[in-house]
Amino acid sequence: MDRTTHSNNNLSVKSSRLVHFAAVFSPVLVLCLLILGAFNFFGLGAGNDQQWLPIAVLIVTITALAGVVAWSLATTVDSLHRKETELRRSVSLLDVFFEKNPTVLFVKDLEGRYYLANQACRDLVGVSKTDLMGTDGGAHLPSQIIADLRDQDNQVIQTGKALEFFGKLSQQDVPEYFRTLRFPLVDDNGQIYAVGGIATNITDRVEAQKALKESETRFRTLLESAPEAVVISDKQGHISLVNRQTETLFGHSRDELLTMELAALIPDVDLSRYQIATINRENAARNLIHMNGLKPDGEKFPVEVSLSPAPTRDELVIICIIRDITEREQLEEQLRQSQKMEAIGKLTGGMAHDFNNLLGVIMGNLELAERSVLDEKGLTRVQTAKKAALRGAELTKRMLAIARRQPLQPRPTAVNEVIEELVEILPRTLGPDITIERRLGSDLPPVLVDHSGFENVFINLAINARDAMPEGGKLMLETRQQTLGEQDSSVRQGEIAPGSYVHITVTDTGCGMTSKVLSHAFEPFFTTKVRGKGTGLGLAMIYGFVKQSNGHIRIYSEPGEGTSINIYLPTVFRAAPPYESGLRETLTSLQANSDEKILVVDDEVALLEVAVAYLEELGYQVFPATDGHNALDTLSRHPDIDLLLTDVVMPGGMNGVALAAETRKRNPDIHILYTSGFPSSALADKSALAIDAPVLTKPYNLDDLAKHIRVALDKETQAGA
Repeated sequence: MDRTTHSNNNLSVKSSRLVHFAAVFSPVLVLCLLILGAFNFFGLGAGNDQQWLPIAVLIVTITALAGVVAWSLATTVDSLHRKETELRRSVSLLDVFFEKNPTVLFVKDLEGRYYLANQACRDLVGVSKTDLMGTDGGAHLPSQIIADLRDQDNQVIQTGKALEFFGKLSQQDVPEYFRTLRFPLVDDNGQIYAVGGIATNITDRVEAQKALKESETRFRTLLESAPEAVVISDKQGHISLVNRQTETLFGHSRDELLTMELAALIPDVDLSRYQIATINRENAARNLIHMNGLKPDGEKFPVEVSLSPAPTRDELVIICIIRDITEREQLEEQLRQSQKMEAIGKLTGGMAHDFNNLLGVIMGNLELAERSVLDEKGLTRVQTAKKAALRGAELTKRMLAIARRQPLQPRPTAVNEVIEELVEILPRTLGPDITIERRLGSDLPPVLVDHSGFENVFINLAINARDAMPEGGKLMLETRQQTLGEQDSSVRQGEIAPGSYVHITVTDTGCGMTSKVLSHAFEPFFTTKVRGKGTGLGLAMIYGFVKQSNGHIRIYSEPGEGTSINIYLPTVFRAAPPYESGLRETLTSLQANSDEKILVVDDEVALLEVAVAYLEELGYQVFPATDGHNALDTLSRHPDIDLLLTDVVMPGGMNGVALAAETRKRNPDIHILYTSGFPSSALADKSALAIDAPVLTKPYNLDDLAKHIRVALDKETQAGA
């Protein structure tokens, strides 16, 4: 407590005592005056002439008046003291409020020097009161900050108005953000003499806003980069938010989408179950619904929709995630098609052995009977039956091709050479009203395909083109080398591996196909031709051949514009041998050489008899056997047998492959030729061993047997020479 305060306190005590004295003494004097007056009035004096009474009254009166004045003066002093105390308390509170306020408070003169600054302000600058007062803080703050603060002060001085400023102050690499209200201080004449300021630390708010903005940015990034279309609407279906994929999927701009309703994109959507606020969100989120999306032109496409409610502060919103499943449905359709083809393949493969054995017996006996029938009528009937059996064999072969189980002998093939050879033959098939145009790429690498199957592909395509152009037109054949990469849709969908291919395009200018017909084009037995004009196996057989050759096939067609078939066959880096067309193949000699011996083994006795008759007619010495054990016994008696012709699949514990292996042990120089009614792709499973020699597929005729026997004997003989 300072001296002034102590003096004021003493004065307060003295005045208080004076007041108490005046308050007590004045009534006593008044009372005495009243008593004296009463004595005088009633004549109760001591018997003298009462000369003293006026003097006493005067003294008492003066004394009373002095007491009253003293009391009044003391009261005034006490009142002033109380006011002074209150003022002092107010000043003290104001000083504490200013100094201890956590908000930064300051007053600066017109030159930018601090006149007042509270503790928060000094802590912010990092200086004491004595170091800051009368300075602009330049010794403690960066020059750029001082310049910015001075500029803000000048703006307030120039405008004469309170202004709000936002700024950042970095101390020890930790930025702090402030919002400062600066206002002018004016005197009684309206002149500005200082600038006051109140600065609020808004770092937490700024950081929260930054975090919110970053969160919104992340949300927007995730939303925009989502592979599915995301649409947010209210429970009535009014769209309020979409992402970029929604624009891409539905073909509308973002501005258009925000004015639309969800039902305009997904007509079948039903939001009625989202009309109440209490919803089982978990069950709703799991609900995936297959619907149709709608393009601007009215085109529908399949989508998978997930609807999930999300309550907000104001209302319930619906989060709709939409996935285009067009590609998936196509893949599922391809899978169903593949499974169907696999089922056909298994059925065909299972029937092929027995069916081909029966056909072999029928065809063999008919061919043998044809040579012995003399009358013309009987010969015609035999030939008719023989043609029917050949058609049955061809049908089986086509079904195996469709099921990708046909026996193939792929080898490097020059595509352009095959096309050039076929172009010379096709005009007779197509007729004079259809022209053939070639655009063949140069220096094409060879492809690995079966020759005869590859020729059949072009022949079937040419026949289809001819039927699609009854009034004539143009057939275009194009080839080029093409590399398929990961960006190609067929590679992404797993239809074909990336790599180098020869791209073959066969295009006609015919009637074309509708999208509905196109979707069934490769299905077996599907045809648009009139009854009796087609089996519906042509394109299905081509599809099976291309797939079995590790290739890929696409078809494009428009009604009235024609059809284009695109075939991709993988290239190989081996030179193609000189091309020999299977359509023109001739062998000069199919007869047996002198003393050539053949061991024939087949568990089907009827088919064995046909094979024996064929071989004897060709001039071979034939030794028949019905199983592997009988064959080995025969081989023991005739070790000089030149060729073993054996069925692959036989009962009795020894199949044809095992028999061939045992035969080679006894006679390393013997030649082997297999026969089978099973397709080559199924033989490994049936025999449990790899096929190590050529296979003659049942049913076969005399010419087929003669060619294979001759090739097997001559080729192996030359190899051993």
